[in-house]
Amino acid sequence: MAQIAYGVSVQIPNGPQVAQTGTKAAEAYDKVELALDAGGAGAAEAVIEIQPAAAAAVSLLLVKSSIYGPEITYKLSDGTNDSPAVALDAPLFLLGGAVALAGVAPKRLKIKNTFAAGDATKKAAIEILVGRDATP
Repeated sequence: MAQIAYGVSVQIPNGPQVAQTGTKAAEAYDKVELALDAGGAGAAEAVIEIQPAAAAAVSLLLVKSSIYGPEITYKLSDGTNDSPAVALDAPLFLLGGAVALAGVAPKRLKIKNTFAAGDATKKAAIEILVGRDATP
């Protein structure tokens, strides 16, 4: 079983700071990297298979991009139903039971880049890390 180490720190200038570190056990993990070309308003969704089981099987989900903004959107999908589309305007990090907030078992991630088609400066390098149970 893998022990995935995580850490987050948030600080407000001249204000409070909150930091948290820990580990999360996972029977399996997957890392996916993809380049997402800018496709304009008609951009096609890239569909990434992130795990085969129920939402409770996912203990960690991280989605990181080289660029952020309302032009990059994602949805989680159980294969039949999708969560609402959300702008990837910052890294997404869900840990433990928070994965269930999507409202669907996250078997797939659907992501698209609607920056102006052909703009090579808006090609997004996406990294996805999933920690999960391997046996349902």
